[in-house]
Amino acid sequence: MKKATTLVFIAFLANNLFAQTHFEEWNKVSLLKKISNKFSTILDINFRQQSNYKVGDNNCFHLPLMRSERLWLFYNLKNNYSIVGSLFYANTNDISITKNDLLSSKEMQLNIGLFNKSTIKKIVFRSRVFFEKRQINPINSSNINQFRYRLMELVTIPIKTFSNHQSINCILFNEAFFKTQQSLTGFDQNRFCTSLQWHFPKVEYNIGFQKTYQNQSDNLVEKNQIILQAFLTL
Repeated sequence: MKKATTLVFIAFLANNLFAQTHFEEWNKVSLLKKISNKFSTILDINFRQQSNYKVGDNNCFHLPLMRSERLWLFYNLKNNYSIVGSLFYANTNDISITKNDLLSSKEMQLNIGLFNKSTIKKIVFRSRVFFEKRQINPINSSNINQFRYRLMELVTIPIKTFSNHQSINCILFNEAFFKTQQSLTGFDQNRFCTSLQWHFPKVEYNIGFQKTYQNQSDNLVEKNQIILQAFLTL
């Protein structure tokens, strides 16, 4: 265990030495609705902000980053498996030059795949395998179409429980993307989040800090993110 912890710490140091640093703030509201014993749906609404990393700006509330909505549909199977489909729409802003100019793009996604959730000694594991059709600037003549596979693993580890309603958790997230155009290419992103959570029968609130390391085209990006989330069961 100590050896594994040391290796993880060394990996963090290596990432910090060579990564390009971004600062972001993420807001998310999720509305959950159980339709029947087999079907359920979730609507995710996201609003994210960013600093101007190209001029060394650390103010994560400075510029808009993304506004998005994703509608999920789950069909429950046996042994904690579900067939999952989702429809996603986003308006994303990237920083074009050293000034505060933004490049805006719209994106649509259609996903279908398999989801599993399991618990081992209070540690929660969530796994997802997706096939995705992605379209960037869908109503533009220069739109981009992509097909890719997404493999995700999310682990929630309890650190401290204060009461039945309040706890601190560590969340480890890894997702890999593989595009199918021409040759098989892709990138990987890893997230490490510490979150203070409040749990109630139909409401959950999360406040946390997250480190994301994204490796794409031999370019390593480090993102420091403030996380604010609310989950409501209808």
